[in-house]
Order: sequence, then C-alpha cells, then structure tokens
Amino acid sequence: MADGRRVNRRQASHKPSGAGHSANLTPLGRSERDATNSVAQLYAEGGSITAGSIGIAVIHAADRTSQPAHQTLDDDNNRRTQKPNDLPRPQTLIGRDRELSSILEVLDKGNPVKITGSGGIGKTSLAVAAGWAATERFTDGTIMVDLRGEDDGTENSRPKEPLNVAIHILERLGLQRSELPSDRDHLWSTYRTTIAQRNVLVILDNARSTEQVQPLIHGGTMSATIVTSRSRLYDSDAFEVFLQRLSVSDGLELFCRTAGIETLDPNKDFGEGVVNRCGSIPTFIRLAARRFIRSEYATLRAYDEHLRVSARTLLQKRPGEMWNPNTVFQDSYDSLTDSGKRALHSLGIIDWPSFPAWVSDINTDQVPDRRAGIEELLDLCLLDRVEMLDQAGEVREIRYSFHDLTREFSQSITNPAEWASDLAAIASNFIARGVGLLEVLEPGRPRQFADKDTAAEALDIPMTPGPEIIQLSEDWFDSERECLTALMQASEKVGLYNIIVNLGPMIPTYFIIRGLWTDWRWHVETAARAARIINNQRSEAYCLQMLTNIYRTADLWPESRKSIERSLYIFEQIGDPIGIAYTLIDLAITQSYSNNEVLALTNIEIATEMWHDLNSRRWQSHAQFIMGEVLAKYGHPDRAQSALEKAVLGFESLGDVRWSAYAEANLVMIMIKSRQDQEHLSSVLDAIDRMEQLGDRKWAAVTRLRLASILADLDLYELTSRLYEESTPLLLRLKEQYWDALAQVVRAKLLALDGQPEPAIELLSDAKLIFLERKDEQQAEECEAALKRLR
Repeated sequence: MADGRRVNRRQASHKPSGAGHSANLTPLGRSERDATNSVAQLYAEGGSITAGSIGIAVIHAADRTSQPAHQTLDDDNNRRTQKPNDLPRPQTLIGRDRELSSILEVLDKGNPVKITGSGGIGKTSLAVAAGWAATERFTDGTIMVDLRGEDDGTENSRPKEPLNVAIHILERLGLQRSELPSDRDHLWSTYRTTIAQRNVLVILDNARSTEQVQPLIHGGTMSATIVTSRSRLYDSDAFEVFLQRLSVSDGLELFCRTAGIETLDPNKDFGEGVVNRCGSIPTFIRLAARRFIRSEYATLRAYDEHLRVSARTLLQKRPGEMWNPNTVFQDSYDSLTDSGKRALHSLGIIDWPSFPAWVSDINTDQVPDRRAGIEELLDLCLLDRVEMLDQAGEVREIRYSFHDLTREFSQSITNPAEWASDLAAIASNFIARGVGLLEVLEPGRPRQFADKDTAAEALDIPMTPGPEIIQLSEDWFDSERECLTALMQASEKVGLYNIIVNLGPMIPTYFIIRGLWTDWRWHVETAARAARIINNQRSEAYCLQMLTNIYRTADLWPESRKSIERSLYIFEQIGDPIGIAYTLIDLAITQSYSNNEVLALTNIEIATEMWHDLNSRRWQSHAQFIMGEVLAKYGHPDRAQSALEKAVLGFESLGDVRWSAYAEANLVMIMIKSRQDQEHLSSVLDAIDRMEQLGDRKWAAVTRLRLASILADLDLYELTSRLYEESTPLLLRLKEQYWDALAQVVRAKLLALDGQPEPAIELLSDAKLIFLERKDEQQAEECEAALKRLR
C-alpha cells in the first residue's frame, strides 16, 4: 500500500492555466506548423492517428475554459481572403484514439459527425484534434464557430441563429457581406452552393439543438461538418461519437501529465482516488492536477483525503483562476426545461448511489412529469443510465445514477426543505414495495405500517411464499438497501420522521441473513430516535425490541437488557398485547444468555399463552422453537425435543418452509447429540439443503457448524471437516464472536482427531475464555470437558 510519501514532481511542460497564453488567433509558430504538416502527411499515408502522432501530448495549451477558443464574428476583413484555420492549439488528448480514428474515417468520406457527451468530457478537444489531423484532407481550410449552446439568459450567451452562423462561414470563406443576397432563401442557397464547391471542414461547437445546426450541416465528397453538443441530438442523422468518462488508467495518465508527475507507483491508489472524485471528467482532472501543484498538500494521500471530505470545492472558483468550474454544470442546468430542473432538484438531494427506473413514474404536485425530466437529464448527460446484468449477461434491471459531482452541484443550488413533500412520495413508494416482501421473509411479524397487498400491486408479483419469491425479496433488498439508507438520511434532514419510522425497522431478517449488523443498527437507532421525536410510542417500542437483537449479537449486553426492558415497559403502558408477547420472547432469549434459566422459561410460557389467546399459531410455534433452544442449552434434551416437535408441526401446518427447516434441524441435532448415533443424520442434512434453496446462507452455515461440533464427538472426521470447511468462510466474514469461538472449537476437535493435541488445547482454551466472557456456561463447560480429555 502506498505510504503517502511526497510525489516526485517535475516542472510541467506547459504553463499554468491563464498564465502567458494569448488568444486562439495567435499565428502558428514553426513547431505548430511542423506538427500540423506531419499529422497531415501521416493521415494521407493511411497511418494511425493518435494523440501522440498529432503532437498533442507535447503541445500543451490553455484550457478552452481559460481563453476564447473560436473566431469571433467581427474578424478582420483582410483575413477573409486567406485560407481560414480557426483551430486553437490542441490540448493533451488521452484515451480517445478509437474515437479519433472513427471521426477521421467518417470525415474522409465527407459525412457529418456529432460529438456528444457531458460538460467537460472533452468534446471540443476531440473536435480540434480531428481538425488538426485532417488539415491535409480539407485544403480550403477549417472554420470553427462557437454556437453558444449554453444559454444563461444573458445577451452575450444567447445561442446563435443558424442564418447568422451561415453568414459568418461565408465571410470566412472570402465572400463580402455586400455580395450576399438579402433574401433568406437565396442566402441559404448561396451557402449550400459555396460549401459544395469548397473542400472545407466546418466545426460547429457547443450546439444547443438539432434545429440550430441542421441547416448548417453539409456532406458530400469534399466538405464535411463536426458538431459538438451536450445534447444527444437524437433527430440528427450525423454519425455520433458519444464520449464516455475516461478510464481510471487514462485519467491517471492525464493527471500526471498535467501535474508534471514522473512516477506514481507508491501513490497509485491515491491518484486513482483523485481521478474517481473528479468523475473521470478530463476538465476536472486537469483542474485537480493544477490545484495539486499549487496546494499545500505534500502527498497525493493528503490531497485525495481533502477531496473526499470536500468534493464540492472542485466546483468552486478560486482566487486567481480565470474560469469558474461550476459553469460546467450550471450551463447544462440553464438549458433544462422546468421539468428537467424539478427532476434534478428532487432526485439530487438524495445521496443514493443509483435508483430504479420505476422512480420516473412517481409524479407529484412539485414534479408533475418526472419521466420527461429524467429524459432531459439523460439527454444532457447529467444522469447516467445503468444496465444491471444477470449471470447470463442479459439486462436484468435499468437504474439511473448521478455522479458525485453532479449531485454536489444539485445540492448546492437546492433547499431540501422545499422538496420534502416530493421526497415523502418517493420514500412511500419504496415502503409500499418493501412491506409486502417483509411478509414473505417474516410472515406474521407485527407491523405498524402499510400492508402486503399494496406491495403486491406495486411489484406486480404474487405474494406466495416459496423459494422463488424469497429469492426475489432478498434480491430486491440487496438492490435497494443503499437507497433505503439514503432516503432515511434525506428524510432526517428535512424532518420527515414518519418516513424514517417506517423505513428504519424494515426487514430485520434480511439484515440478519446478510450479517449487516452495523447498517441495521444505524437504521433502527435512527428510527427509534425519530419515533421519540413524534411521540409514536408503539413504533419506538418495536424499534427498541429490534435493537435488543442487534446489541446482543454485538455482545453489548447492558444495552441489550436496557433496550428490551424499555420496549416491554412501553408496550405495557399502551396496552399492546401483541407487542408484549413478542417482546417477552426476546427478553427470554436475553435472559437465557445471562443464565437466568427460570426467568427465561417462565417468560416463554407466558408468551406462548398470550399467542394462544391471540389465536396466532405462527407465533405459538415460534415460542415453542425458542423454548426448545433454551431447554437444550440448559441440558433438558427430552423436554427440548418435545417443544421442537410441536414447533415443526406448527410451521409445517402453516406452510412455513424456512422455519420448519430451522426447527427440524435443531430437533435432529438434539437427538443425535443425546443418543450419540447417526440415525437421523440425513434429516438434518436435508434441512440444511432446504435453507440453501431458500437463500438463507447464514443459517445454513450456522447449522453446518453446530452439526460439525456434534459429529466431531462421534469421531466422524471427514464429514466434520467438510461441514467445517463449508460453513466457516461465511461465518468468519460476519465477525460474530459466538460463531468465531464455535469455529475454534470445531477446529480444535479436528486437530485432536488428527493427533495434534497441543494446537487443539490452545484453540479450546481461547474459545473457553470467549464463552466465559459471554456468560455462556454450557459452552464453556463443554470446552473444559474437551480439554480434560486432551490433557
């Protein structure tokens, strides 16, 4: 890993932006003419045209943003009779060889080209490079006109009328204004005839729309046209070259050349970080490189960290800089219609990495036509379209994403509070889709929001439990987990506490299966805090009950007890029997871990009676399942077996495949352990397979590890070893202390069976200490018994 040492810098081969560069009308120097002639010769000979062959990597010029790039309309009349060459000196061009070759091939046939892409992506630089490369091809010159497609509403920036541009081009070709016909149709006829008779390349830079450039585009065997635009110009027939962001490696090369860095090996990771924070957009990469040269940061590590916490500074103009980088986005924003602007404001305030395409169908009073707005954002490259592929390489889902810089710009011009109602509508749609899926993963769980029928209608799927729907549910939450988090964060900023309360507790089973304890803890703690703010006691109690499980898994026992006791108190105060019964089960689990056997069993019995009175067979079965676990923990195998048999029958009668597999596996393992035989081994292996088929990889791994611990005592080395190897990769990634310790026990037993007592003793001793710290006396005693046998 890079050590953050000072980057080896050399003097850059170009002058800093804005220092000592004249406007683009400066006559070409000898070296520039030589570079142009060599490129023309190479192109004429059919050679490969690259940035290096043009001399672009050597001839550095000021950014387009720091000096005028085009001929103005009031050029000296004395120059009109000369062969026009309006091209500015070329910039460093990296990573565009393929696009440049395609453009030159099309131009050679006299066909028009449109270069499209986001602001700052390098459209003008590529057009200029193509112009220089094709100088020999277009013997009557190259005319370049800025169409001022970025309209900020001022007189100076108003998009140019096509007719005025045609007049300017004719004047650059030597015609005097007095010679031009006054009739509009005759003038256009003169334009088309003149262009057809010449061998000229016209570059129309920064076009606003197809209507602006279509009358000016010409093609044939002699002349040709290049158009650059932020808009995709879909109704233009010109050959399109759509510029993507640079690859990280190309962006890194551009950064190094601009900053004058000769070697980057020790700092490559941090250089790539800088490029990513610049969105791999050439304009921002150059800007970051120049600022790095002048910055107080001695290392790329420090500069990368600075951009990480202060990304918005890339959009802010600094003293001494001639160009305001914010205009890259501001110009695009100004060209949006009201629908586009509303879509940007409403969606840009949410820090989601991507969002699903169905969001475009959510219309509100503030954003009455979101789909049209999103289409505008896509057209101007302010929004990216992302295709999610399945394993077969087919498109599984369409999503949209903002780059960080685009989002930073949007948030810099948006007051989130003004868009709270729209945010609530988007979040409510996520809730509607998610709640029904919860019923599949956690059937019968008490809830205080929306119903599964709403979600079934939104998702257009049947809510029938089974492997397919369960996998779909988990896939949906995998895709949308970060969206749910971002929606909670945005809702908290604007005080949408009801939305937070509904989003926060969503899908505990999902978080448990995925082992995302940290994520779930933040979600639920935030929801509990929101519930207190709006005095929603029932929601607060449910959140506290969930936090009990989270804290317990993290070995935060004081927090776990405090949370569950507070939850039970609230449910009792508001008289919620379902909440009370549900919380008593979790309280019993917490008490069993604290070695309060009597209290734990008593609370489970009370909860079981309450579920019976509430006529909830599902939660009665759940209570029997927990009863069996607690009885087994305290050495009552017969009673545990009886409770688990009731649980299996209950879950099977409900068609609950998942929980019946859990209960059956636990039942059979108790039988194997108490009877010390393998009679029912196939049953537990079948139950594990069912868990896998349901996508429940965590509990399949947990059951394998527990079974391995039992089978090791039966001297079944090969099967124990296989189960251990299959279970530990996932469980170790979860970093849950209990399963880490149990894995050590199984490993120790395998070593003992393999005739290696010393490392086995060491592992068992460590595991025993962990279990003692967790107050799990049963497991600690089993470790001690194994140690005695080895000693």
